[in-house]
Amino acid sequence: MHLESNLLLTAETLHLEPGLVRGRTVRGALALKRVASGTYLLVNELQARVLDEFTSPRNVPDALESCIRQRICPPLREFYDLILKAHHAGVLRSEELDPTGPAPIPRPAVRWFVPLPPAGGVALAGAGAIATLVALALWLPAVPRDRADFLRGWLAVCGALSAGHLLAASALRGAGCEVHRPRLRWLTLAPHFAVELEDRCMAGRMGRAAVLALTILPLGLATAAGLWRHQPWVFPPLVALFFFCRPIGDTVTGNLLLLLRREPVLATDGAPLFDARLSLVELWRVAWRRFDLRVTVLQFALGIGWALGFSFVVDRTAHLGLWQRLLAWPNRQTDFTAAGIVAGGVVAFWIATSLQYRVIDASVAAWRRGTAELRRWRAARGPASDPVELEALIRRNPLLRRLDPDVQAELVGLLQPLRARPWRKLVTFDETPATVGFILTGRATVYQRLKSGRKARFFGIIDGDLFGAHKLVDPHGASLEVRTNTPVVAVTLGREDFQRLVVDTLGVPAVCRYVHNHLFLHRAAALCADWRPAAIARFAELATTATHSAGGKIILQGQEVGSLHVLYEGQARALKDRKPVARLRPGDFFGEISLLQTSAATADVETTEDTSCLVVNRVEFIRFISRNQHVALQLERLCSKRLGHPIFPLDHQSFDVR
Repeated sequence: MHLESNLLLTAETLHLEPGLVRGRTVRGALALKRVASGTYLLVNELQARVLDEFTSPRNVPDALESCIRQRICPPLREFYDLILKAHHAGVLRSEELDPTGPAPIPRPAVRWFVPLPPAGGVALAGAGAIATLVALALWLPAVPRDRADFLRGWLAVCGALSAGHLLAASALRGAGCEVHRPRLRWLTLAPHFAVELEDRCMAGRMGRAAVLALTILPLGLATAAGLWRHQPWVFPPLVALFFFCRPIGDTVTGNLLLLLRREPVLATDGAPLFDARLSLVELWRVAWRRFDLRVTVLQFALGIGWALGFSFVVDRTAHLGLWQRLLAWPNRQTDFTAAGIVAGGVVAFWIATSLQYRVIDASVAAWRRGTAELRRWRAARGPASDPVELEALIRRNPLLRRLDPDVQAELVGLLQPLRARPWRKLVTFDETPATVGFILTGRATVYQRLKSGRKARFFGIIDGDLFGAHKLVDPHGASLEVRTNTPVVAVTLGREDFQRLVVDTLGVPAVCRYVHNHLFLHRAAALCADWRPAAIARFAELATTATHSAGGKIILQGQEVGSLHVLYEGQARALKDRKPVARLRPGDFFGEISLLQTSAATADVETTEDTSCLVVNRVEFIRFISRNQHVALQLERLCSKRLGHPIFPLDHQSFDVR
């Protein structure tokens, strides 16, 4: 499933299923129905526009790129989850993965000759509800005398449920929906005639309310009649009525309460098909999206009323006397104190349990980091790696793995071992190294000399990274120094051999991109901290270098941003309305928010000294993130954090919304 999802979201060509039926729009949401399989997808207007991008066959990266350009992109987790659920429902089709779509339904919709208008159905259900409540308030249920009373009550429940589904089917037709699968439902405690009611999502709110309420109207009327006539068979219908009217879960009352939400529950609000790691803040945002205060308060109040009513009926019917003792309970102050202590203890236990898991996770992560660092120190005292391990490390290196196997084998034969203690200089400033090194285990730091003469940290290098090749491919580049942080085990290759085997084979541009762009992006830029190696390698290929003199403007406030910039050398500052708001150093990036929102820059970016940047133009940047899901999700998270609110979708808080 995971591989199939990745293939679907990256390479497969999808198209919108022809002949989809669109339901009525209710508070900005509508249902899409695939008639052939009887499957539904509840989406909002923005998500419907996203799906319309697949009217002509295209892949998901192209659709995402188009959505970003048109400023109709939803949150990316929601975007990917929408695609997967639309494909699962047959709304989007892939001829390669699923040529036939979901399995067709066994029987089509049936003709129903007795429609009931939604307004009439709601009025009828409201009158029945009032009658049932009055009966519950005025008359107590009689106690069944024998098994025959239970049997008659059970038959009344079966008949009332069957009549309810008959009325619901008429309400479906009256709301313009279809009636599916009329049948006898045998495998229940109360066998009855039933129809499928899922098609109610195609109706308006009045139609949905009528369909739901009419399913239990006969049961409520049967209960009211039995109470009024003091019939001993009324107890089973009364229990069934309480069961079907409970306010929590997939029940009539619970679904009626959902109709009162300000924002309807969409398909993407359910269990996700797209597996993406969410931060705690993002989890809270997803939960808040599903939360509706009005519905929650009503559900809580109805839950209390339901529980009190059910307990009252049971107590009075069985003559238990619990309510008399409960009414005398407030006179005992100690009971209030004990209840408060118990409630406080439950809350404290829940908080302590949550914190315990977080402390355990943090401790395990720290222990793993410590053991990994200890292994590095021990490895420096162990034997050098054998040729098999060296070949494996070379095949994982983004630059050396591009060499032919014969060249890699020759390279392994020429490598010489090198061990270095902590804080030893492997390469010094103004020196042209005689060898190029390849770290097997350990950590080192690359420093650069600023124009002021001061030494500053450039980036770090770890296992599998090269060092000492900067001067070889860029003799006039910045002067660098490499110093170990831990014991380092490495292998070295002579300058002439590296030139012959690597530079002459792959070309100076490819080696230069690795030693300048790739290593810097992988180790120094916060933008690429969590990217996969393949994504970093591709981004390094797309990036070009742009230089700016001191005092120049890289980005102008109010103007369109044409590229993403990653500061490589020098320093800059961001100015908003001529006031400094941020200082930028090597590794910092800017321009991504304007590119993702297709909007103007909100601040100037001005250099404070001679500066160079790695630049990726707008077209290549959007195309790159649309083809790398994890990169797109990380950028969305970083941009939302910078803005202080979600970057997608655009709303009144988003700047320069056209």
